Amino acid sequence: MIQRIFLTLKEILSQRFISVIVFFSIIVAVFCVGAFQIVGNSFNHYIQEKFATTIPPNFIKVTPKPSGGIGLIQLKKGEGSVLSDAYLAKIQNLPGVKEIHPYMSVQVPIQAIIDLGKLFPLLNIRYRTDLVCIGAPYSMIKSDIQGKDYQKKWLNWKVGSPLPILVPNVLLDAYNQGMADANGLPKISKDLQKMLIGAHAQIFFGQSSFKTIPGFMVETGELVGFTENVPSLALVIPLGAARFYNGKFRGQDSDKEYIYCFVEVKDHDAVLTVSDKVKSWGFIVETEKSLSLEIQSLRNNVNMVIWALQWVILGMSIIAIAFSTVIATLNRTEYYRILRVLGASKAFITFTIVIKYALIGWLGATLGMFLIGNLIDEIAKVAKFSGFELKLITDKGMITQYILGGTLIPVVSTVPALLKLYFKGLNRD
Repeated sequence: MIQRIFLTLKEILSQRFISVIVFFSIIVAVFCVGAFQIVGNSFNHYIQEKFATTIPPNFIKVTPKPSGGIGLIQLKKGEGSVLSDAYLAKIQNLPGVKEIHPYMSVQVPIQAIIDLGKLFPLLNIRYRTDLVCIGAPYSMIKSDIQGKDYQKKWLNWKVGSPLPILVPNVLLDAYNQGMADANGLPKISKDLQKMLIGAHAQIFFGQSSFKTIPGFMVETGELVGFTENVPSLALVIPLGAARFYNGKFRGQDSDKEYIYCFVEVKDHDAVLTVSDKVKSWGFIVETEKSLSLEIQSLRNNVNMVIWALQWVILGMSIIAIAFSTVIATLNRTEYYRILRVLGASKAFITFTIVIKYALIGWLGATLGMFLIGNLIDEIAKVAKFSGFELKLITDKGMITQYILGGTLIPVVSTVPALLKLYFKGLNRD
């Protein structure tokens, strides 16, 4: 046993020049390949956490396609023509979906009585007009509601309490550019908008100039702000209110069907996968898909360059190590034959060679990872890029992977020489 240990140590300490070449080749390979991976991971982190998030949020607009019909006769609604709660649940369960923001049209006759005399004392004008209302999720318009008190009213609205309403800027522009001049009414400026917050109007749900539904409801609408987030010629009310009025006057699941929704996704990759999946269900999908494709292409191209550089360095290292191990092993053929004559088995000789290069590989890979941990911060200080931060990835899995790979590379590189020795060079002749 002691003799075997002695012969193993003698093999490890032999051919020191070649061993040093293999040792430093492993250090360089592990350090360079590992450093490139850290740069790649850092770049992907930057794209994901900073660059992609500086671009407007990742939203997909999903709209049901128009259902077919002839005149007033509506045919059976096909796939993708109804955006229901069931489909919202399916979308929410897709990988990469962060949140869904649905919008609902109030599908009942609506009319409002606006008393301009309360707003403009010099004008004794009180007029009635038909309206369209859209229920919007609080998450999308909360920044447009003026003040926390009005935000609470929006969130906690109940039947019988004042109905908070938002006026889209599109509707305000239509009034200023058309109705105001045509009827000799004052235009509403930015300063006047602030004065109008809290103004009331009577809103009739279930009644219009065309139709009246028995049991129609009269609500007091309270203006809580103006919004850019709903580009529509319709008043914006809480989504819960839209569900209530649809359910009361329409029924037939009208309180569970939406005119469109915005799907907020986690990243630009999800923009592509989610939009394609939703489109396959028959819905109309609108998104800045081209931007997501460019970001994905940029990341893939950089990762491809890094991957290519890693394999070039790894390939050159493997070739250098393979030549070194073949030369070192075959130069000791006579020594191995003497061991065979003295009774050493082929398996033992092979074992001593494998142990030698496995040990060299392990030491080189460990030192390479140690250098990465101690020098990468210095490299990051020298190679500064605006907004880009190089971070050391201290993942245990990566460390284990590189040490194992560095150990196996010289062992695998000895295979050609070992095969020649095993089948020819170690015969007792």
